[in-house]
Amino acid sequence: MSKHSFLLVSIGVFLGLFTGSLVQLYVPEFPVASAQTVAAPKPAQLIWLNQPDDDKFSQIERQMRGFDTTMMEVGYRYDELVEAVKNRNYEYAKYQTEKIGHTISLGIERRPKRAKSARPFLDVEIPKMLSAIAKQQAEILDSAIHSLHEGCIRCHRSENVLFMGSRFATIQPIPDDMHEEIKRFQDLLNDEFIAKADRANGHKLFTQSCKNCHSIFGEGSHTGPNLQTLPMSDRNYLIKSIIAPNATVGFDYMTQQFLTHDGKVLTGLILSEDEVSLTLQTANETLAIQKSDIEERKASSVSVMPEGILQKLTHEEARDLFAYLQGSEQTQ
Repeated sequence: MSKHSFLLVSIGVFLGLFTGSLVQLYVPEFPVASAQTVAAPKPAQLIWLNQPDDDKFSQIERQMRGFDTTMMEVGYRYDELVEAVKNRNYEYAKYQTEKIGHTISLGIERRPKRAKSARPFLDVEIPKMLSAIAKQQAEILDSAIHSLHEGCIRCHRSENVLFMGSRFATIQPIPDDMHEEIKRFQDLLNDEFIAKADRANGHKLFTQSCKNCHSIFGEGSHTGPNLQTLPMSDRNYLIKSIIAPNATVGFDYMTQQFLTHDGKVLTGLILSEDEVSLTLQTANETLAIQKSDIEERKASSVSVMPEGILQKLTHEEARDLFAYLQGSEQTQ
């Protein structure tokens, strides 16, 4: 036996004796069992191993979790990717982008129902990001990471998850009177009543009340979310979102409030901004504001979407609007 082999064997024997001593040292003493004492159960980790194969696979699936573990890894890698882009570390940016794509692909395998929302991100945004990295041009790279961020948000919105990385939505309690209003409209807008709706009139009402901020069926503004990316088939969700728009406000729709030198208070979403001016979308109009005119600026948790939209409509108008929003195609 060589000296090297002898040394390895000696270390193995020593570790075996040492760990054996530790086991003896730390085994607790239990009282002697009486005749009535129930035998100790098998360790939990061994119980499911002795079950039929189908049960084993169910346990393995449960332990692997679903898409939430995918998003935990994607969140970490996204933060790393952003830092790589800031530092123009193209090689590391490529590595993290590829890993994000791979992680999402595995997540879709575990949870195929997420494919509808995740596939556009995987098939469009990931290749776009990799192409930008390959060009190694700062301006193109910055544009691509911005597009990737927007793709993440679209995917989250389609699953009704209003956060992106560490940027969470603000969640506020719904006042009691709004709870009552929500219940009233839930009772009113039942299937039988909706079946009598005039979707063409609903289209007209959308144009008057919603089109300035939202889009649907390829028509409208992109200031607010595209309504087709939201769970519009859930009528209760839709009623709550319209009546209590401030209950949940996504990070990207948190408004900014401005006090100008002439005493005006303006609240809205910032559409664009540079060193000299900014463009603000209020609930009713788009404004260009010179920064030299601003006295005070602060973030607000109030949604740009106004309250009281449904309350201004008759029951029949509310019915027509919901029928249009929950429809499957455009109407004239």
